[in-house]
Formats: sequence, structure tokens, C-alpha cells
Amino acid sequence: MSFAALDHLSHLVPLTEQEQEAWLAVARVVKVRAKAPLGKPDAPRTNLTFVNSGLLRVYFLTEASERTCRFLPEGSWYTDFESFATGAPSREHLQALEDSEVVQVEKADLEELYRQHPNLERAGRLLTESALVEIHRRNQMLTLESPEARYERLCEESPGLVNRLPQYYLASFLNLRPESLSRIRKRRRS
Repeated sequence: MSFAALDHLSHLVPLTEQEQEAWLAVARVVKVRAKAPLGKPDAPRTNLTFVNSGLLRVYFLTEASERTCRFLPEGSWYTDFESFATGAPSREHLQALEDSEVVQVEKADLEELYRQHPNLERAGRLLTESALVEIHRRNQMLTLESPEARYERLCEESPGLVNRLPQYYLASFLNLRPESLSRIRKRRRS
């Protein structure tokens, strides 16, 4: 069922058989079609999501456009931390870019797992720290790097991902116009 998520957690913190069974008891598998949303817009984000297969996109809607802030390939974890922690409606939208399968655990179940199983709580803390580091790196990238450097970094760090993404989503993620990304890609091929 959710063995990839469980394997990922077990790499962070060794889990006992009882902890693994407790996780499996509350995890649910959700299949989502390409282009379909995952979750309701403007509703609180009440679950932790792991991507078993496929590719998801996290984005914001502005008056003028969609602004992509993250891609979630296989092996990625996701929640909207602000909404998850406060219960406020999420402003983040989650969409499958490919047919995908995710594993989700509801917040109430996760809190009970944390209460009963300190190793799972520790794994959750390590996932949170990793997510915060990723957010910090993205902020630095957008603030300190040129558009060309941002694209180069993404190609180096996630070469397979770049080929799976439509150019307009990739441009949005890099905070570029699609035509600017086209010029950068053309210069890179030359």
C-alpha cells in the first residue's frame, strides 16, 4: 500500500514493526488523473501527502496568472504548513501534472501517531526541517541568482524533472516569462 512512504520514513528513523503497522493503518492511497486538482481550493489542508508515483505541482492563483512554487515528483512530501498548523484555508493549489498516486495521512491521525510513537514524531520533525531548508534555498535562489543560474541549477539538481515539465510551468517556477526561458534554453544549446 504505502510502502514507499514507509521506506522513506524508515530511512530517516528506524521504525519498529508496531510503528510501521500504525502508519499503514491510517495511510490511504489516492489516485489522481493528470490535470486534476488534489484537495479543494480555499479549504484547510488537513493531510500530509507523499507522492508514490507521478508528478504534482503546487501553485498560487494571482489576479493575473498562476504562480508555480514547487514540483513534487515521486518520493516527495507535501503539506501547506500554514494551513496544516492553523486550520486556515489554504491558498496553495495542488494539481497532478501526470497520472499520479499519493499516500495521505490526516492531521488528527498524524498527531495520534506522534503521541503514541516518538520515532514517527522524530521522522515528522526531520521532514519538516528538510522542507524548511528547501523553502530557504528556493528563496535564496530567487533572490540571489540570475535567471540563467536558476535554470542551470534546476537542470543540474533535477535533470529528469525538467524534461517532464511544460515550459510555461517551468518558467513560472523560475519566475520568468516563457519567452525568456526559451531564450535561455536556446543559448544553453548553442
